[in-house]
Amino acid sequence: MNKKVGIWAETVFAINSSIPIVNKYTKKGYQINYYTDTKFVDHCGRIFNNAKVTVIPFSKFSSKQNVIGGWITKNIYKPLFIPSFFSPEYTRQQKRELTERQILLNRIFTFLHQPVNKINSSYTKIISILYQLKIFKTIFDDDLNFILAFTPVYHPFHLTPILKKTVLIVESWDHPSKRPFLVNAPKCLVWNKDLKEEVIKYQNIKFVSFIKPTKFNYIDKRDCLNEVEIINNLPETLKKDINFIKKNKTVVYPVCMPLNRIKDGGEINFIKYLSEVLSNLNIQLYIRPYPLAPLSDIEFLSKIENCKIGYYSNDSNAMHLLSEQDLDHKYLIFKYAYLVINIGTTFVFDASYANTNILQIQIMTDKFGKMLREISNYGHISAYLNASIYSLKLSADKEQYLIDRIISPDMTHSLYLKKWLLNMF
Repeated sequence: MNKKVGIWAETVFAINSSIPIVNKYTKKGYQINYYTDTKFVDHCGRIFNNAKVTVIPFSKFSSKQNVIGGWITKNIYKPLFIPSFFSPEYTRQQKRELTERQILLNRIFTFLHQPVNKINSSYTKIISILYQLKIFKTIFDDDLNFILAFTPVYHPFHLTPILKKTVLIVESWDHPSKRPFLVNAPKCLVWNKDLKEEVIKYQNIKFVSFIKPTKFNYIDKRDCLNEVEIINNLPETLKKDINFIKKNKTVVYPVCMPLNRIKDGGEINFIKYLSEVLSNLNIQLYIRPYPLAPLSDIEFLSKIENCKIGYYSNDSNAMHLLSEQDLDHKYLIFKYAYLVINIGTTFVFDASYANTNILQIQIMTDKFGKMLREISNYGHISAYLNASIYSLKLSADKEQYLIDRIISPDMTHSLYLKKWLLNMF
């Protein structure tokens, strides 16, 4: 029997999550066809330096198919067939994904809107016609046993003819409710029961099983290593950064707003407030920049008093997130931080997995700006990050509660999130 598996990974985060799975199948003797964005090909070639892995860029596919498929998906199907009420999260996402004209068309052509449980299947039917008419051709080898596709999938039209062999892997905690997958796969793998319910509800995929969150494999790998050796192998810039956290009582705050919304949305006001609170407690504030933030945001953050801006790589492709040295650096942040204070980032899951003290804050006041309060209370953030009794609901009169929780940090919320990640409830 031929042993060949396909891996579909379109983002840096998907590539990271795929690494242990690729290693698993190559050790079992499988050949791997690894499909990814052209800009990631060289990096994937270095990560999967194995004769059994063939990295295949999207640019190798028919440019006509890429252009037509992308245009139909973005300019016809999404604005005309997907209702804004797909999910509360998608209602917000749609405003960022579609142009004003497309949103107007969406409101006009409501008769084309598909029921939530039909969105993925109706997209499949439309794209299938293009394959039947020979306008599109399958890009996959006939002898693939199956293909593992990580969400999000931005080129779903390529997967349409191979859906019976496709297994979706939900790479993160917020994907099922953000937007339709447009991949009508028969099977899906998720982290836990809550995400299973979301996949069934929003994506109408009935056969859902569980998989350990492989994106945190870098933590498991480093837990077996000597921390001093990890530090010594860091370049001087990263070593200096870690030594600051190690030598000081340091609170780490990951920025949750991308681009310049930190200023307009009020997060900058919260950071200034937190800096002042910590300064009075003789505790250092370490800001972890948003991973894809422009350099201008870093320069803006640098003007805040009494805080250190963490290491930042000005890489628009975010390839630094896959660097072994960057992963060493991230791991050591968790090991030496006094406390991680979080509002709405995925960074908090890494921290919980690494057994770091966490203070999850739900903003209940417009003191810092209306947008920050709204983000803090988004549906998926409220449902998962703020759901436990260990999160702090911060209102205008609760500053002393915040101070008390900072002075006496504990592992309760961290353990809660880790159990949730690992489906232990």
